[in-house]
Amino acid sequence: RYDDILIHGLPDWRQPFYYRRVRKMSNGELGFLLFLILTVGHYAVLWSIYLEKQLDEMLTSSRAAEEPRSTGPERCSPRAHAAFPPRVLDRPRWRDLLPLKLSVWVYSVRNLPQTVQGVKQCYEDYQQMKQQQKEAEA
Repeated sequence: RYDDILIHGLPDWRQPFYYRRVRKMSNGELGFLLFLILTVGHYAVLWSIYLEKQLDEMLTSSRAAEEPRSTGPERCSPRAHAAFPPRVLDRPRWRDLLPLKLSVWVYSVRNLPQTVQGVKQCYEDYQQMKQQQKEAEA
């Protein structure tokens, strides 16, 4: 290596020579790693949305508690309506993770033709029932 560096010089700083020793990842390993990173990212986003709503709820309730209540025309102002009961915030669950959401989506897409046929059958049954009622009335 020493002689190689003396002959060819140091590698360009934009192309470090340590990349030559990095193990090449197969497409399966790369896909799994990317999927794992996306799942963790999705879970973090779910928690951030939950915490943001919780913080917003807390700030809204503290502002409403600080404002004095009035009995005059200001009573109908939007700020007066800020004292609504707090929303029920659902915490992120394991069922909300990306792999499970994707599997539910794939399952629903696979069963879409059967769902469409079921809806058509229900509509036809409804039409027949409606026609029988008309005949019974007449």
